[in-house]
Amino acid sequence: MSVSGHASPLWISSKGGPLVLMHRSLLGTWQGASGNGRGHGFPTDYAWACAVEAEVDVCGGLPQILVLGDEPDATSVRHMGGDVVLVRWRAAPSAEAMEAALLRSIASLPFTTVARFTTHRGDHVLFEAADVGWGANPAVTITLDGTSYDVANAVLTDDEGTSALLHRLARVA
Repeated sequence: MSVSGHASPLWISSKGGPLVLMHRSLLGTWQGASGNGRGHGFPTDYAWACAVEAEVDVCGGLPQILVLGDEPDATSVRHMGGDVVLVRWRAAPSAEAMEAALLRSIASLPFTTVARFTTHRGDHVLFEAADVGWGANPAVTITLDGTSYDVANAVLTDDEGTSALLHRLARVA
């Protein structure tokens, strides 16, 4: 698994709606807030993603799309052993404080499995659901080597005012 970009984590956020993570093969079909929806009963793909009420959920067929709830949290990607962790910044006095809290706590956080994400091997792109998939910017590319992942949530809080919601993708197959 890898993340394109820089040695320091890239944080992306939306203008107010959810972020989505999807296999690169779906980018050309994602119409965001414009165009027709995916035939799922919503006027747009963005409306479909906004209908997700959970902090994280999976939608669609194969490959599935992972939707990160309707909070405009800045989000970055970390690796924890063989797992991918999506870190959603809720509060922190600084980027340094967030990084320090993650380094201190990420390995010992209690994660609770909430979904199973089924996909294809290869590159996946994390971007704002309102954007058209093929033109999404900013975006983070993640390479997933498996086809099935347990999605688990954990909350990081510390005494210094740092808070983050973490979604771990643990490879099943």
